[in-house]
Amino acid sequence: MARKQLTLRARPDIQKLYRTTFGSLYSGFDDVVNLNPAMVTGNLQVILRFTDDQTGNGNASDQWSQGYAANVGNFDTINVNGSGMYVSGWHAANTSVNQKYQYLIFLDAQSGQELYRVSVPDASQERADVGRAFPAIYNSDHSGFQIGFTIPDQLQHHVVRIIHRYSTDAAGNRQYTDYWSGPVDVNSYAQRLVATWSQIINNFGAPVDIAVQLPSTGQVISWTNAPGHQFITASSVKVSILSLLMHNTGGNLNGYQQDLAQRMIRYSDNNATSTITANYLGGNGGINAIFRALGMNSSYTGEHWGWTVTTAADQLKVLNEIFLKPHSDYLNDGSRNYIKYLMNTVSPAQNWGISAGSSNFYIKDGWNYIDNPYAWNVSSIGYIPDKYTIAIYTEGKPLANARVVIEQLAQVTRSIIG
Repeated sequence: MARKQLTLRARPDIQKLYRTTFGSLYSGFDDVVNLNPAMVTGNLQVILRFTDDQTGNGNASDQWSQGYAANVGNFDTINVNGSGMYVSGWHAANTSVNQKYQYLIFLDAQSGQELYRVSVPDASQERADVGRAFPAIYNSDHSGFQIGFTIPDQLQHHVVRIIHRYSTDAAGNRQYTDYWSGPVDVNSYAQRLVATWSQIINNFGAPVDIAVQLPSTGQVISWTNAPGHQFITASSVKVSILSLLMHNTGGNLNGYQQDLAQRMIRYSDNNATSTITANYLGGNGGINAIFRALGMNSSYTGEHWGWTVTTAADQLKVLNEIFLKPHSDYLNDGSRNYIKYLMNTVSPAQNWGISAGSSNFYIKDGWNYIDNPYAWNVSSIGYIPDKYTIAIYTEGKPLANARVVIEQLAQVTRSIIG
């Protein structure tokens, strides 16, 4: 891109450090090199070269600088508040030297389809902090932008990604430089889910906890009418028990272990579960190993696996390892696929719950009571493919009533998310 011959200056401080190195006294340099910043489309590096050729192309000894980014930015604030949105940040790019028009462009986070664009009138704001951090990038000290606007209908109820764009074109379609945000929820799921969930749960009149995680953004949405309360898992803990077994064995179950696992997940066989826990996990207390490993800090197993306590959000952590993480640190792919296979082939008599409203699902339910046969602990956890993981916990009502509210919550969740 450019080169300039240097005249080295004295650096006695360097000579003191490197007394035996040739040329250490006259090793300093400080100069200006003129170049067109628009040519810098990738990282910029500087080479200090000693050579026996006046044009710099002969035998050479080179010292390379670090890479200097040419296109950097940040969305400092993305505030969605009902009908309005405020976006601010900065974007510095060498290629923007001749790109005087600035836009924010909103794309659907899943399909990539453009939904909306708006010109940024309040742009090129002073950002001395950015200038200090990126002095090698053109106009970095005036790279700020901000805009507030009423959210148009085409953005409402979408998860979007925002592009800040410099362009030579007044419409923003030619010769442009982009910086992308992460996923942004524009009144899409969270607001509608919580409003609908809370109405159903408040009508139920007993403790309920629900949480979902969206694979497109990783966002967790949850609501409960019993904050801080831990719910009894009953048989839904069997997913964690199987996951711990698969982790401990590296997914290499023998025939007997596979038989136990299938009976435990497909038919909710309690004897099979107790055998796995006692023979392969070190007893009931051994189940806590998976809770510690996955940061499930609200989950604990005491005297019996069936009375394990948890929260819906905690259960999403084990479901995340099975269904959402591209490469789980806890479960290898073979283990994940085996758990998925069993949860996708649960006995029809036991696949009610989070499956309501969906034709394809992975599920494990749980139900028990302590003293009162009219006050059950009922739960359902699982995965709706390409949509979300979900966990629902209830207590204090008859089994039939709890099943109804779980399926109501599952249906409205499926309806809202799609």
